[in-house]
Order: sequence, then C-alpha cells, then structure tokens
Amino acid sequence: MSSKDEQKLVDWLVELLKRGFGGTREDLKDMAKKILDERGATTIFKNNRPGKDWVQAFFKRHPQVAERTSHALGGRRELWYRRTDCRPGSRR
Repeated sequence: MSSKDEQKLVDWLVELLKRGFGGTREDLKDMAKKILDERGATTIFKNNRPGKDWVQAFFKRHPQVAERTSHALGGRRELWYRRTDCRPGSRR
C-alpha cells in the first residue's frame, strides 16, 4: 500500500471522527481493500485485504490517528454508559 493510499485512510478516519464516529479495525481493513481495488492494485494481502499485523503497523506509522480514535471511542462509550444506565446493580 502506497503512502498516498495510507493518507487516504488517515483522511477517512479523521473525517469519521469529525462526524462523531469511530472506525473499527475491520472497517479500516475494508476501506484499505476498497482503495486498493479501486486503483486495480495487486498486493501481498489475500484478496487485497490487509490483516491484523498490517493494522498494528498502520497505527504505529500514524500514531495521531490511533490516539484520536481511542479517545473518541472512549468518550462515546462513556456517554452511552451514562444514558443507558447500565451500571452494575441498576435495573434495565
């Protein structure tokens, strides 16, 4: 995957975060496959879809996205937790 392709992924993740969503690792792999397929690239990835090792390496290469993703997910989970009152011992 080229640096240009990876920048598209970074931009996509940033846009998701701006809209209040967090992408999962599976979403990231699916988007990477889509980018590769659209430009007709052939890669070492099975069916042009990266694996878990690639995802880990991607976040190491782009720590600003990994950090922002984890913070965004944490905040939304906390909000959901408070709204749904799913604390231990609560009735639901």
